[in-house]
Amino acid sequence: MQEIHISDLFDMPGWLLLAMEAEPLFGPMVESPDFFEGLTQALLDGTALCIRDEANRENSGLCGGIIISKENNSIIWFVVASKFRNTGLGKKLLTEAMKHLDHSKPITV
Repeated sequence: MQEIHISDLFDMPGWLLLAMEAEPLFGPMVESPDFFEGLTQALLDGTALCIRDEANRENSGLCGGIIISKENNSIIWFVVASKFRNTGLGKKLLTEAMKHLDHSKPITV
């Protein structure tokens, strides 16, 4: 069973791989200093959740990840690697992220 982890700086290569995969849909991220700074801060703050690809752990692979902002009560970034889509991992990440947000206020994406 794939577990959700609070991501840390050791997961940075995996996050960047996910971002590269999402760039055709959402535009450049990996080369953006703002994206890199925001991702680094989320990893330091413990607001980035991930599911690690245990079969590809030596290459820092991630199946997917979600970044939340408790301050803004929002989901900032959410991606599942293409080979893991339609497997329920996205739902699992979203369900876990929602546990960290305030349901008495609007939650934004």
